[in-house]
Amino acid sequence: MTKANKKEINVSQHPRINNEFYGHEKAASLIEDVLKTDRIPQSWLICGSKGVGKATLAYRFAKALLSGSDSLSVSENNPSAVRVAGGSHSDLLVIEPDEEKASGDISVDRIRKIAGFLRLSASETAYRIVIIDSADNMNNAAANALLKLLEEPPAKAIFMLVSHCPGKLLATIKSRCRYLNLGELSDMHASCIIQKNIPQIAPHENDMVTYLSNGSPGVAIELYNNDGIEIYSKIINALSGLPRIDSVKVQELADIVTKKGEKIPWQITAYLLDGVMIRIIKALASQSYESKLNNNEKDIFVKLKASKSIESCLDIRERINALISDTSRIHLDKRAVIISIFREFA
Repeated sequence: MTKANKKEINVSQHPRINNEFYGHEKAASLIEDVLKTDRIPQSWLICGSKGVGKATLAYRFAKALLSGSDSLSVSENNPSAVRVAGGSHSDLLVIEPDEEKASGDISVDRIRKIAGFLRLSASETAYRIVIIDSADNMNNAAANALLKLLEEPPAKAIFMLVSHCPGKLLATIKSRCRYLNLGELSDMHASCIIQKNIPQIAPHENDMVTYLSNGSPGVAIELYNNDGIEIYSKIINALSGLPRIDSVKVQELADIVTKKGEKIPWQITAYLLDGVMIRIIKALASQSYESKLNNNEKDIFVKLKASKSIESCLDIRERINALISDTSRIHLDKRAVIISIFREFA
């Protein structure tokens, strides 16, 4: 598929309008059991890898509460579900990062809006619901402000915190929440979601982004729509000559990563590089590469195994991640960083 065709595909469907939900039967069943009672926990922490359906589940939960249903399968034509999907339900407040801020933080000012929202009486239903997506983005002041709200929530107030990395959250916040962990989706479920979101995707492309995303449909769609397959191919090509590094192939990768004014290729390159390192380190630890490495990575594994110990590979990964972090933090030259990263393997 050409790049032009990819750009025509809408793969950024917001979770509030996403009616597809696969896997996670245990989590869904737990919520539906709770919906059948009058004792609904007021604070929920919905955790799991990025792109596995956490926010989608939170919105389905909200639609059920706001429509008075004891099932998560609320019709998309239900009046409350329609207003949630349209972002206009008066009893639902969604807190997300400010897209205009480079930091991507959720500020304390955004969290302070919750108190005013909760002071109002529910206008359409019995509940006032707050979804924070993702809670990981809260800065320290915002986290402390939220903690005060969780300590004494008003009656019928429901908090749903979406988190990709709960380790970043205050322990006191986590202790006040009902924990709901969403595991990885099966490749079958992930592939099905990807196909529904990108009908034109070729089977081999679907297989590749499913593999590279560790079964996360959200990440897979982002990879597909932002040249992730091409970037991955160039990473593998640059490593294919180990123990020598082909400088021409490294420069080809750098050409993509340093597209003027674009952050996404850099973020995707960092994600894919780390994924390759994690899979190879795990393979070195188990002395097996049959299940988690594709054929291209198997060749790299064999070459690294002959020249590097698992300890040295762990050190390489740590140095690469430090370089990537410094690039964002102190604005290092990305082309120079890419060259430095691949020198680590030589």
